[in-house]
Amino acid sequence: MRITTKQRLIAIAALAIMPRTFAADVPLTELPYSPSLNVQSIDKTAEPCDDFYRFACGAWQVDNPIPGDQSSWGVYEKLQEDNLRFLWGLALAAAEPRAGRSVPEQKVGDYFGACMDDTQVQKLDMTALAPTMQKISQLKDRSEIATLLGQLHQQGVDALFRFGAEQDFTDSSAMIAGADAGGLGLPERDYYVRQDAKSKAIRKAYLEHVARVLVLSGLSTSDAARAAAQVLTLETLLAKASLSVEARRDPHKVHHKMTAAQLARLAPSFPWSAYFEALGVATPAAINVAEPDFIRKLG
Repeated sequence: MRITTKQRLIAIAALAIMPRTFAADVPLTELPYSPSLNVQSIDKTAEPCDDFYRFACGAWQVDNPIPGDQSSWGVYEKLQEDNLRFLWGLALAAAEPRAGRSVPEQKVGDYFGACMDDTQVQKLDMTALAPTMQKISQLKDRSEIATLLGQLHQQGVDALFRFGAEQDFTDSSAMIAGADAGGLGLPERDYYVRQDAKSKAIRKAYLEHVARVLVLSGLSTSDAARAAAQVLTLETLLAKASLSVEARRDPHKVHHKMTAAQLARLAPSFPWSAYFEALGVATPAAINVAEPDFIRKLG
């Protein structure tokens, strides 16, 4: 799958609307100039034969203290921050409803403006989600679930599992379809299966968080609590069928090239043809099923 200019610009906008907050948290209209060798960074009070690092970088460290939200700080972190603030400035400029904006500028600007318009977001409340929520409430059988998942995945919502294009492990010149584990709200499987006190506390807090979200979506407190418990139960089942982070580091454990027929045999109860149709793609000739056990359990 080729990345389009529109997708790149939307990614830029997404980065720009989430700047970190510290003293210099303002958008930039141009990148700060940073010479390859800046003599102003040198601490000339230091003896280079005794402490060359302080001699070379001491003044820079004084002028660039570690921000309160960072564990470390250096020229590369500062460069990244400057880039993000510059992208923020570009997105702000693109959001101005001026004449002459190009189509990509308008799309990025409108996207950015909509995300940043907190007043309108609060006013809309659940309205924007209503069509999707209605589709969920009207589901009757598995084929309709597959259709809905195809539509959600097309919108970037990785419900239950992930599906997309990826590089063929055995042919770096080719892209193939890839099906992978997903559906977890916590970072990875171990959050669901570890039994130490901290993990249990995290799951309890997560359960409360899901319940609060469901209350905001319109459920009563009691219904939200029951639904949150169902969410955690489902995600735990998916987590137990998922590979650990360590196992996923082994490329042989996440490479299982299959045909669509072989994928269907893994999860025969899931109507893959309906899913592909809703996704808007032809049935793939080859699919890398990263975690076959997960897909089997999902089925």
